[in-house]
Amino acid sequence: MKTPYRVISGIAFCAAAVVASAARTATVDLPERIQTILQRNCAVSGCHRGHFPAKKLNLTPGVFPDNAIGVASREAPGMKLVDSADPDKSYLLMKVAGREGIAGKRMPLGRKPLEPEEIQALLDWIDGLER
Repeated sequence: MKTPYRVISGIAFCAAAVVASAARTATVDLPERIQTILQRNCAVSGCHRGHFPAKKLNLTPGVFPDNAIGVASREAPGMKLVDSADPDKSYLLMKVAGREGIAGKRMPLGRKPLEPEEIQALLDWIDGLER
Protein backbone atom coordinates (compact mmCIF):
# COMPACT_ATOMS: atom_id res chain seq x y z
CA MET A 1 0.00 0.00 0.00
CA LYS A 2 1.28 3.46 -0.87
CA THR A 3 1.64 6.09 1.86
CA PRO A 4 -0.52 9.11 1.05
CA TYR A 5 1.35 12.28 0.08
CA ARG A 6 -0.32 14.25 2.87
CA VAL A 7 1.04 11.89 5.52
CA ILE A 8 4.57 12.16 4.15
CA SER A 9 4.27 15.95 3.90
CA GLY A 10 2.98 16.11 7.48
CA ILE A 11 5.85 13.99 8.76
CA ALA A 12 8.39 16.09 6.85
CA PHE A 13 6.85 19.30 8.23
CA CYS A 14 6.98 17.99 11.82
CA ALA A 15 10.58 16.86 11.41
CA ALA A 16 11.54 20.27 10.01
CA ALA A 17 9.81 21.99 12.93
CA VAL A 18 11.74 19.88 15.45
CA VAL A 19 15.05 20.61 13.71
CA ALA A 20 14.25 24.34 13.53
CA SER A 21 13.29 24.37 17.20
CA ALA A 22 16.52 22.66 18.16
CA ALA A 23 18.48 25.13 16.04
CA ARG A 24 16.97 28.02 18.02
CA THR A 25 18.10 26.63 21.35
CA ALA A 26 20.96 28.75 22.66
CA THR A 27 24.29 27.00 22.94
CA VAL A 28 25.97 29.85 24.82
CA ASP A 29 24.77 30.43 28.36
CA LEU A 30 23.35 33.86 29.01
CA PRO A 31 23.81 34.94 32.64
CA GLU A 32 20.68 36.02 34.48
CA ARG A 33 22.03 39.57 34.92
CA ILE A 34 22.45 39.97 31.14
CA GLN A 35 19.02 38.43 30.48
CA THR A 36 17.47 40.92 32.89
CA ILE A 37 19.20 43.91 31.28
CA LEU A 38 18.12 42.88 27.80
CA GLN A 39 14.57 41.89 28.73
CA ARG A 40 13.98 45.10 30.66
CA ASN A 41 15.47 47.43 28.04
CA CYS A 42 15.75 45.81 24.63
CA ALA A 43 13.65 42.65 24.21
CA VAL A 44 10.40 44.52 24.72
CA SER A 45 7.29 44.73 22.57
CA GLY A 46 7.96 46.58 19.34
CA CYS A 47 11.72 46.32 19.67
CA HIS A 48 14.06 43.29 19.67
CA ARG A 49 11.70 40.42 20.35
CA GLY A 50 9.16 38.27 18.56
CA HIS A 51 8.87 37.09 14.99
CA PHE A 52 9.70 40.46 13.42
CA PRO A 53 12.22 42.18 15.72
CA ALA A 54 13.81 45.51 14.85
CA LYS A 55 16.78 45.10 12.48
CA LYS A 56 15.99 41.35 12.58
CA LEU A 57 17.83 41.16 15.92
CA ASN A 58 15.95 39.11 18.49
CA LEU A 59 17.43 39.63 21.96
CA THR A 60 15.22 37.18 23.85
CA PRO A 61 16.84 34.31 25.78
CA GLY A 62 16.90 31.09 23.80
CA VAL A 63 17.61 33.00 20.59
CA PHE A 64 20.23 35.47 21.80
CA PRO A 65 23.25 35.28 22.05
CA ASP A 66 23.75 32.62 19.38
CA ASN A 67 22.21 34.91 16.78
CA ALA A 68 24.72 37.67 17.57
CA ILE A 69 28.12 36.23 18.54
CA GLY A 70 30.43 36.76 15.59
CA VAL A 71 27.50 37.91 13.41
CA ALA A 72 27.83 41.06 11.29
CA SER A 73 25.65 43.99 12.22
CA ARG A 74 22.97 44.92 9.68
CA GLU A 75 23.69 48.62 10.31
CA ALA A 76 27.47 48.31 10.21
CA PRO A 77 28.29 45.13 8.25
CA GLY A 78 32.02 45.52 8.91
CA MET A 79 31.38 45.12 12.65
CA LYS A 80 30.20 42.13 14.67
CA LEU A 81 27.19 42.47 16.94
CA VAL A 82 29.07 40.61 19.68
CA ASP A 83 32.81 40.43 19.06
CA SER A 84 34.38 38.08 21.59
CA ALA A 85 37.84 38.73 20.10
CA ASP A 86 37.54 42.47 20.70
CA PRO A 87 34.65 43.12 23.14
CA ASP A 88 34.99 46.92 23.01
CA LYS A 89 34.22 46.79 19.29
CA SER A 90 30.99 44.83 19.72
CA TYR A 91 28.38 46.82 17.84
CA LEU A 92 25.66 45.92 20.35
CA LEU A 93 27.77 47.42 23.13
CA MET A 94 28.54 50.50 21.04
CA LYS A 95 24.83 51.06 20.37
CA VAL A 96 23.78 50.92 24.03
CA ALA A 97 26.71 53.11 25.04
CA GLY A 98 25.97 55.63 22.26
CA ARG A 99 29.56 55.57 21.06
CA GLU A 100 30.91 57.32 18.01
CA GLY A 101 30.79 55.21 14.87
CA ILE A 102 27.26 53.84 15.24
CA ALA A 103 24.57 54.25 12.62
CA GLY A 104 21.41 55.86 13.86
CA LYS A 105 20.81 56.63 17.50
CA ARG A 106 21.79 55.22 20.86
CA MET A 107 19.74 52.27 22.07
CA PRO A 108 17.31 51.67 23.61
CA LEU A 109 15.52 54.10 21.33
CA GLY A 110 12.98 56.28 23.09
CA ARG A 111 13.81 54.82 26.48
CA LYS A 112 16.14 55.69 29.33
CA PRO A 113 19.77 54.85 28.46
CA LEU A 114 21.36 51.86 30.16
CA GLU A 115 23.14 52.62 33.40
CA PRO A 116 26.97 52.59 33.25
CA GLU A 117 27.04 49.43 35.42
CA GLU A 118 24.66 47.69 32.98
CA ILE A 119 26.91 48.57 30.05
CA GLN A 120 29.90 47.34 32.06
CA ALA A 121 28.06 44.08 32.80
CA LEU A 122 27.53 43.58 29.06
CA LEU A 123 31.19 44.31 28.38
CA ASP A 124 32.31 41.92 31.13
CA TRP A 125 30.03 39.17 29.76
CA ILE A 126 31.36 39.62 26.19
CA ASP A 127 34.93 39.70 27.51
CA GLY A 128 34.31 36.37 29.25
CA LEU A 129 33.16 34.58 26.08
CA GLU A 130 35.40 32.01 24.46
CA ARG A 131 37.62 33.53 21.81
